[in-house]
Amino acid sequence: MTKPLVTRDEVCEVIDLWQARHGEGSVVTRAFVADVRRGEITRWKNVNAHDLFVFSSPRPRLLLALRSAIVLIPILLTWLAISQVIDPYATYVQNVDSSANFLWFWQSNPGGNFASYWRLSHVAIVDAMLLAALVVLSVRISWRETAVLERDERDYDELIQVVHVALAETLDPLVHAQPEPSSQLQLPLTLHPELAPR
Repeated sequence: MTKPLVTRDEVCEVIDLWQARHGEGSVVTRAFVADVRRGEITRWKNVNAHDLFVFSSPRPRLLLALRSAIVLIPILLTWLAISQVIDPYATYVQNVDSSANFLWFWQSNPGGNFASYWRLSHVAIVDAMLLAALVVLSVRISWRETAVLERDERDYDELIQVVHVALAETLDPLVHAQPEPSSQLQLPLTLHPELAPR
């Protein structure tokens, strides 16, 4: 008897690695894994390995949620600053200088009409820092997703190959167990008297 290409322990090892990262899978997957551990996979011989294990690759949900939040913070901060400056500006235009430019007023804050941290330059620096953090975070997410996807694709390819070979090897005993063609003596065929040549 020839040595199998993959042993049951090797199949279990590859499956355990996949399940540790991706969960136990469906009911069918769990049933197959249980049969592999018992060494009884003959009933799975006609099943495609891709049907037993569905490819998946986790995404960094926390980082994606954080990125989504940071995208909106500069807009929120800018409009919040404008809301703090607009009333003092309107008062300044009515009482002091009707030709005052809004951006000039926002930056110079004449008379200290609003808190200094709402000045245009301060808000712009904070917005720029948030956008820089967003760029770094986006690069980090893309890098991580690519690295994890590549790793998961390699693991999945190995898993499918090992399971496919294990399933294919279950066919060998069945092929060799087929009965040999009957060697019984074949009687010659005789034609009906009416059909026999004259």
